Amino acid sequence: MQVTDLHFAEDLERDNKTIDMINEIIRKESPDFMAVTGDLISGQMYDFSEEESGFWGQYFESFFGHMNSFDIPWGFVPGYADYETNWGNKKMMEEISKQHLHSDVNNKFKFLGQQIEHGFNFRVPIEANDSDNTQVGQLWFLGTGKSDCIG
Repeated sequence: MQVTDLHFAEDLERDNKTIDMINEIIRKESPDFMAVTGDLISGQMYDFSEEESGFWGQYFESFFGHMNSFDIPWGFVPGYADYETNWGNKKMMEEISKQHLHSDVNNKFKFLGQQIEHGFNFRVPIEANDSDNTQVGQLWFLGTGKSDCIG
């Protein structure tokens, strides 16, 4: 299952409806994995004030805490709006690494000899529906980061 561009923090009622919809899809479909691919929150709603110092963390903890309750492995690739808050790559990866069901790994790749300096990559194996669960393919999710995009 993939969810993208959720843009939490714009409207509480819409946020709650989004969570309800995701809950219903999970209940009906019983996915094996959830890919969250960008713009979990609307970073432009963050006003850089001291009162909002936990802005990104508040929405991150709420959403992924809720998703962890379903006992479904997940991966996260932040989108540009996620970077508009007070958390950068390092802080986001640090917090994601504390989650027991996450699949993200730090980036160890180079492109044209240049190190790609961000994480948020994960691989999902695709298995045959046979008794051996033979791997027949894989899906890669690669984060490009806010800057130094090379793809």
